[in-house]
Amino acid sequence: MAKKHKPAAHPVQGHKVPAPDLLAELPIDREGLLAVAVDAVVEIDGAIMRGDGAAAELAGARYEAIIWKLNGGTNFGCMADDEAAGRVIERHCAAVPGEVPLWGQRGQFLVMAGDMRALVEYEAGYGGPLRAHFQFHVIDLDRPFISETGYRSHFDTARGCMTVDEVARGVLTAMQAEKKRPVMVEASCRDRLADQPLPAWLAGVVPPPHREPATVVVPAGFVLVDVVLPAHKAFIARRWAVKAATNIKAARAASVDATGKRNGARGRDPASPRQAMTCSIAKTDDGELPKAARWAGFKSGDKVQSKVSGLTGTLVIADDQFLAYLVPDFLAGRPNSQAGQVSAKAAGAFSVLPDEIDQFDGPARACIARSDDVSFERGQRCEVVSVHHPVFNHYIGQRIIITKVSPETRQVWARDDRPVTYKLNRQGRRVIDSDPCCIESIYGFDQLRLAT
Repeated sequence: MAKKHKPAAHPVQGHKVPAPDLLAELPIDREGLLAVAVDAVVEIDGAIMRGDGAAAELAGARYEAIIWKLNGGTNFGCMADDEAAGRVIERHCAAVPGEVPLWGQRGQFLVMAGDMRALVEYEAGYGGPLRAHFQFHVIDLDRPFISETGYRSHFDTARGCMTVDEVARGVLTAMQAEKKRPVMVEASCRDRLADQPLPAWLAGVVPPPHREPATVVVPAGFVLVDVVLPAHKAFIARRWAVKAATNIKAARAASVDATGKRNGARGRDPASPRQAMTCSIAKTDDGELPKAARWAGFKSGDKVQSKVSGLTGTLVIADDQFLAYLVPDFLAGRPNSQAGQVSAKAAGAFSVLPDEIDQFDGPARACIARSDDVSFERGQRCEVVSVHHPVFNHYIGQRIIITKVSPETRQVWARDDRPVTYKLNRQGRRVIDSDPCCIESIYGFDQLRLAT
C-alpha cells in the first residue's frame, strides 16, 4: 500500500483569502485603501438599515478584503497592536466620540433605558463588521445598574432596520429586566470608578454624572456637613463645596509630598488606600484660598502639559480664578473632539493646580512617558504598587522589567523580573522550563514605581 503524504503546505496567508474579484477592484496605495474602507462602512450601514442582508454581506467582505490587503496579504496579526492594519483602519473609520456610530464603525455614545444611563463602547465583534461587541459602563455610581462591577460586555449581531443605539438600548433594557431587584455598584468598585475620569464629551450631559465614591475619608482640618438649605443659600454652599474639593486636593498633595520627602521618595504612592474627598458640601475652618490655587502667570487658552497624568491640552480658568481645567488634546490615544475649546470645562475630571502643569509652546512633549517625576523607559525594573481589582492583590510587590512604553495610553508592557528556569527532559537533556520573556502583561503608569 502506497504511503500517503500530506499535501504541501501553502505559504501562510491567513484564515480566509478574499475573493479575487474583490481584491482586483481595490487600490494599491495606503491612502486609497483607507478611503475605500470608509465607503465600505457607509455601504454596510446603508444595507443593514434597508434590511438588505446580501448587500451587507458583500460590503462586509469588501471591508475585510481591505484589511487583508493592507496587512500584506494575510489576516494573521491584523489586530495585533495599534499599528496593525485592522486597528489603523478601525481608527480611520471611527465615529466622533459622543455621536452614534454606523454599523461597522467604532464609537462611543450615551444610551438610556428608563432612568439608567450607560456609556456604550461599540466595535465590530469577532467574525467581521456584521458582528457587534457592546461594552456598557456605568455613569451614575449611585444609581442601579446591570452589573455590580459597573461594567458589562455583550456580543451581538447587526439587526436589520435598527441603528446601533437602538440595538444597544434594547440590550440594556433586556439586561435590566433580567434583574429580580435593583443592582447597585459594589462599594469597592464605586470607589475605584470614582477616580477614573469619564470621556470629555460627557462634560455637557444633564444632569451631570454622579461619580462620588462610596467611602469618604475627610482629611484633618475639614468637616463633612450634611444640611438642607433654601435655594438662595444652597447656591453659596455649592460654591463652598467646589472650593473645598480643590482645597482638599491641594492639602492631600502637600501631605503626600511631605511624606515622600521623609521617605526619600517623590510623588503619591498609588497603593495608598486614602480616598479623594468628593462629598457635596464641605467647608474649611478658614475661608482663605491656598497660595497654590492662585493662577498668576497663567491664562485661559495656554497650552499646558500635566506633570501628573502626562496629558497635554488647553488650560481653562474658571471665572473665580480658583478652579482650572485641562481640555486634553488626546483621549485614549485619539484626538479629542473638544481640543482647544477654551469654553469647555471637563466636569472637574481634568481639574489641575498651578504646580501640576507646565506651559509650553509648539507640539506636546510626548517623547518621554511620565508619571509624576518618574520616566518609564524600556529595560527599567519596576515594582507593582497597585492593581485594578482586589483579586489581583497578590501581584502587589512583584518586580517586573519594562519591554515597551506607550506614552499616549500611559501604559507599559512588562515581563516578570526572574531568571529563566531549566529542567531535564526524558532524554536527559537540559531544556527551558520557563522563560519570563515569553509572557508579557500591561500595566498603567500609576500602578508602578521604579525599583530601588
